[in-house]
Amino acid sequence: MKVLYDHQIFSMQEYGGISRYFATLNDQLNNFSDTKSSISILHSKNHYLKEPNKFWHGMLGNTFLNKQSRNYKWNKWFSRYTIRQNKFDILHPTYYHPYFLKVLKKPFVITVHDMIHELYPEFFDKNDIFTAYKRIVIPRADHIIAVSNSTKNDLQGLFNIPDEKITVIHHGFISPIIDTSASTLPIVLNEKYILFVGGRSAYKNFNRFILAIAPLMVNSNINL
Repeated sequence: MKVLYDHQIFSMQEYGGISRYFATLNDQLNNFSDTKSSISILHSKNHYLKEPNKFWHGMLGNTFLNKQSRNYKWNKWFSRYTIRQNKFDILHPTYYHPYFLKVLKKPFVITVHDMIHELYPEFFDKNDIFTAYKRIVIPRADHIIAVSNSTKNDLQGLFNIPDEKITVIHHGFISPIIDTSASTLPIVLNEKYILFVGGRSAYKNFNRFILAIAPLMVNSNINL
C-alpha cells in the first residue's frame, strides 16, 4: 500500500504538534515491508522532516522559496501535481484546504485534531477560513481519524458525521525525532522562573495566563 501525505502542514509549521504527528507517521509507516509512505513537498523549513528534497533545500530552494507565501504556493502546486500522477493508494492530507478534491481519483483519509475553531470562534480572526474548509473536506473523506473521543463527539455534534465513518486513534509516544545529542551545555539558572510552553495565540490562553500570573510576578522574585 502506498500512502501519500501532502504539503500543507509542512508549509505552515517549522515546529508543531501536527507536523510532528505527520512526520512520525511517515517515518514509521516506511518501517513496514508492505507499506510505502511519502510526503509531496518541494521545500520546507520544518524541523521534523528527516530527508527533505535535497535539490530544493540547497541554494535554489533557500533563495527562491524562502518566503512563506511563495513556499506555500509552490508546495501546493507540487502536491497537486503529485496527486494528479495517481501513483498512490491513499491520500492523507495534512490539513483542511480542499485544493486536492478536483484532481483526486483515490480514497482519502483525514485526521481531525480538534474542533477548536468551531467551538471557540471568538479566539480566532473573523476572516479565518479553516472552518469553511473543514465543512467542505471532512464530510467528503472516505474515513476520518479523530485523536480522542471528545473530538469524535464534537465532529458528530457539529458536522453530523456518521459513527461508522470515524475511528478514534489516540496519540502515541515516540522518542524525539530531532537529534538532541549535540545539545549545548546545561543551562544554570540562579533565579526562579516559570516557563510557558506553547504559542501565544489566543486559544492557547496566553492572555489569561498573564492575568493569572501578574500578582505572583509582582510579589515574588520569579521570572517568566
